[in-house]
Amino acid sequence: MLNKFSYEYLFSYSCNIGDMYRMVKSPMGLRNIGYITDGEVWGDKIRGKILPGGGDWCVIRKDGVSCPDVRAMIETESGAKIYMQYTGRMDTGENGYEDYCNGRFPDVNYICTAVNFETEDEEYLWLNRKQCFGIGQVERTKTPLKVQYDGYALTSLPDDA
Repeated sequence: MLNKFSYEYLFSYSCNIGDMYRMVKSPMGLRNIGYITDGEVWGDKIRGKILPGGGDWCVIRKDGVSCPDVRAMIETESGAKIYMQYTGRMDTGENGYEDYCNGRFPDVNYICTAVNFETEDEEYLWLNRKQCFGIGQVERTKTPLKVQYDGYALTSLPDDA
């Protein structure tokens, strides 16, 4: 291994994707557009809510890999606004593209993401310097569609650490 690193748990969140969900075939694959209606954030470093109006402009590629492209706004309990943006990968299986095109969805999918934050709030400026990642799942057993993640910050360590 060339480099050492550590990671730190920041928060968990859950958000709902509203009725504006659309699936459209495109040259890139099956385009899914879902709008965030609300959500909750809780954890060691950040607590608050996900504001309505964000969304996921996801593509399910023909090889069955789903590529989320999400933008959301967190409002902390203290009123700070934190913009969150992430991309990632979710394996929907070898037949995932065809299944999704034909309206067949698994109850749960698991997903990994690369997350970035932007804020001007003094309390959370440290987030602007972090590369973060999320481990999550998409749950389709209820309406509305629910997305849940645990968020972590990565830190590279010096060789003598």
